[in-house]
Amino acid sequence: MFPSMKAEFSRWCWLGWVHPAMPFLFWFPLALGIIGWGISRWELSLEQVFLLALPALLSWSLLEYILHRWLFHPFQIGGTLERLARSTHGKHHDQPDHLASALVPPVNAAIILIVLGGIFFLVLPIYALAVFMGFFILGYLFYEGLHLAIHHCKPRTRLGRFLRNHHLNHHKVENNGNFGVSSPLWDWLMGTWTHSKDRN
Repeated sequence: MFPSMKAEFSRWCWLGWVHPAMPFLFWFPLALGIIGWGISRWELSLEQVFLLALPALLSWSLLEYILHRWLFHPFQIGGTLERLARSTHGKHHDQPDHLASALVPPVNAAIILIVLGGIFFLVLPIYALAVFMGFFILGYLFYEGLHLAIHHCKPRTRLGRFLRNHHLNHHKVENNGNFGVSSPLWDWLMGTWTHSKDRN
């Protein structure tokens, strides 16, 4: 058990804190289940699955970038959005290695994914919906796992060290760059990528 886990559970419980395994125990089987159901129900080929998986994962990484850049680090200082961001995401910047702020609270994640599921339902063909949504959730889980690992594990691979350094540099520059966690792609494309010497 992680340090102070019992204390955090009693304070935050469902709304603001979660055991690190919980997102994976809940969302991973759901994602695999709806992907499997979608493939079976619509008899999708491997090529069709790939053509749905790639845009789903890219969509997740873009949403991650957008939320992090404009919602969690808003331009307006002192406004309602800035106060909301400070009370939520600001806790992570104040204590970046604290478990209570390392993961997205489960209720928040569920609300966001339900809203997005409704949007995807309106814009995607019905045969694509389940597989696309499943891979989108897997993208979210990859983000959760990577973010947790960045702050609590020492990477052993070159890619791991790069991603860790990329995110830790965001903690140094905050509003100035490196908003992508699971990928630096959108930082490169949007001109918000900043570089610092490898800290590992």
